[in-house]
Amino acid sequence: MTMANGRTPKDSLATEKLLRAAETLFAQHGIEKASLRDITALAGVNVASVNYHFGSKDVLVEAVFANLAERVNDARSRALDELCASARERGDVASVEEIVQVFLHPYLAPNEQTHGELLAQFLLLNRMSPSPITTKIMEQHFDPMARKFISALGDALPGTTLKTLYWRYNFMATTVFMSVTDKARDSRVARLSGGIADPANRKELEAELIAYVAAAMRGPAPVAKQRPQRQRQRQRQRQT
Repeated sequence: MTMANGRTPKDSLATEKLLRAAETLFAQHGIEKASLRDITALAGVNVASVNYHFGSKDVLVEAVFANLAERVNDARSRALDELCASARERGDVASVEEIVQVFLHPYLAPNEQTHGELLAQFLLLNRMSPSPITTKIMEQHFDPMARKFISALGDALPGTTLKTLYWRYNFMATTVFMSVTDKARDSRVARLSGGIADPANRKELEAELIAYVAAAMRGPAPVAKQRPQRQRQRQRQRQT
């Protein structure tokens, strides 16, 4: 039987197997270290299947990114909606800490941590080497979610301008995915602290990130730099 898109059920099954196998191995070993041979072996298909179904490993990586981004961000958006709805029922708004915790959940929750860390790897890869496809993935699966979080943060911080909220959301996102991918025992923070601060302790990392990001969100707005008094006097003299 051939489906409307010209693919057979067997083709679709092989595609799903490759996506699942690639996601598992990317999460375990990193995107660069997971070989096509290992991916196809885990999927139970031959190596040529990657070229047949995706064309190249790069396209397979992008497909895994899109699949993971859609799943994770749909769940995160629903969690934020539920948080805000619960707060409204109490006649309140969600706190900054609660909003940040929902944002962090896919990266640090024990049952989602592996895939959350993989998503952070994809985000770093997109920052360093964006492609038209990864840019489209960001626009489809990350931008709508980002606007939801910015709106919720605006409710929690009514004195903060929308422009500042956009900046601070971007800083939060960058801080989070840089932090969650630095998990090795020899990471920089572990080395600097002599092991006192250990990013492998995910509960501690989550608590520190929430405190740090919430404090940054509540920080004062930037103040325009004033010119020194003597410079202002010279400016007035030129105007008279």
